[in-house]
Amino acid sequence: MSAPVLVLREESSLYQDRDRLWKEIITEMFEPFILFSMPSLYEKLDWNRKPEMLEQELHRLSVQKKGKRETDKLVKVFLKNGKEQWILVHIEIQGSPDTDFSYRMFQYFYRILDKYKQKIVAIALLTDDRKSFKPQSFHYDFYGTQLTYSYNTFKLMEMDEQQLQRSQNPSSVSCFIKLKRGTIINKQVKNF
Repeated sequence: MSAPVLVLREESSLYQDRDRLWKEIITEMFEPFILFSMPSLYEKLDWNRKPEMLEQELHRLSVQKKGKRETDKLVKVFLKNGKEQWILVHIEIQGSPDTDFSYRMFQYFYRILDKYKQKIVAIALLTDDRKSFKPQSFHYDFYGTQLTYSYNTFKLMEMDEQQLQRSQNPSSVSCFIKLKRGTIINKQVKNF
């Protein structure tokens, strides 16, 4: 009876390690990640100007409830429209289902908007294996006061494995490896 509990605890630490790994992948391969996840945005960005990672500066605004909580990635990028205009790309990596995830995405959005007063593109990268977990928006409605905040969501397990395998984009390769690894782990757990 104690073995399944051990597996669950081990899985919990795996999620934290996976999130950390994805943060590193996005930091090191930000340009290919944007090309992979948002090709229409990729075309509008000035890649001659180096993106600036801002999440360290944002820790003061981070959502804190249980333990240490911080935004995963906040990146300042420039548009290639000839103007000195920049936008922020907020990337949140979620490795396990969380009922407060959409609310947290909204909190990050309004705190980032309040601090920087710039356009924001929000991306949720969902790396979990639960088909039913795919948050895409936060809704608030109270006596006629209404708000809907929607964001871009990418669920790794919904991506086409063959297309990922054929791609030359390093971000696609990372996603393919994660999908294959998840399939192998799931088979091992089921056989346990």
